[in-house]
Amino acid sequence: MSVPSILLIPGQIALVWLIADFITGFVHWLEDAYGNPDLPVLGQHMTRPNLLHHYAPRAIVDNSWFRSARGLLAICALLGLLAAALGVFNWMVALGLFLSANANEVHKWSHRTRRENGPVVRLLQRLRLVQSPSHHHRHHAHEKNSNYCILTDFLNPVLERVQFWSRLEWVVLQVFGVPRRDEDAVAARLVAEAPETFGPYLPIVVRRLGRHHE
Repeated sequence: MSVPSILLIPGQIALVWLIADFITGFVHWLEDAYGNPDLPVLGQHMTRPNLLHHYAPRAIVDNSWFRSARGLLAICALLGLLAAALGVFNWMVALGLFLSANANEVHKWSHRTRRENGPVVRLLQRLRLVQSPSHHHRHHAHEKNSNYCILTDFLNPVLERVQFWSRLEWVVLQVFGVPRRDEDAVAARLVAEAPETFGPYLPIVVRRLGRHHE
């Protein structure tokens, strides 16, 4: 490998990191904006945990690595096999898949305390190599309709400045006639019809739903 090629590697890593951040942010947006808890497989394993997380954010801390990563892990494994079949699998693809598969673990770090995270994760957050808790808090602070990227602190400000997600939802509405889901209505229905969705966090969900309607 020549010296100029070696010098390109840090930039390539940064680019892959940002691409993985955007792709997992896009998946996060789809979950939040259009996720349906009644869908087979996806509803049970992605949308319902997503709803629980919005009303009881600390619930994610109880998840093991596999439980946090299994959905993304399955998607990334299929993409890896597809890339290999097409002959385009390389170290950049491998890095992107690795980062994407672990996006929910980075997300989980944003909800843990400093003591729970330990010195290594705290250092990564302080260096902004992974998303900081203060940055991710912006997603949960209001209507949960912004700051979807969960790997870094860098993409969200740019996407929010150009109103990327709200404009994309406008396009979906105009082209497909599909509005963004009414999250409180969906959660309230699950509380009434399938309260086991929220497990021991059900009282927290009920209380927060009540606050939203005060």
